[in-house]
Amino acid sequence: SKHSSAAKKRKERAEGEEEEDQEAAKGQDKEDERGAEAERPKKKTKQRAITQEDYDSMTSVVIKELRDREDRREDDMTQGEVVEWYLGMRDDLDSDEGLVEARKKMQGVIQRMITVDHSLIVLNQEEVAHITPEKD
Repeated sequence: SKHSSAAKKRKERAEGEEEEDQEAAKGQDKEDERGAEAERPKKKTKQRAITQEDYDSMTSVVIKELRDREDRREDDMTQGEVVEWYLGMRDDLDSDEGLVEARKKMQGVIQRMITVDHSLIVLNQEEVAHITPEKD
């Protein structure tokens, strides 16, 4: 009797879970009908903590290097070149993890300099061609 009652409870539980799965599927169908919202799940980006002191230090070396390059009449740098230049001057990065983390932080700093601080301006190749004369 105990054995059959335990089996009966398992069966009821399984049937209840099946009904929940069906309800969830119906809810998913409704979400799918909403269109692009359901198709593209929102990305969860990991915030990288950086102190104001580190941010100020990173931005000042980038701005100084870009100004120095401009004074030397050197070519503009891409965002990737700025990141690689910054990583190249860091002598405290001795692990792959440290290098990857520093790269991501600098990429974030550059994005903030462009989008929030407006201390960097992005120029595409067409804009650069109009501003700088062709080299001989």
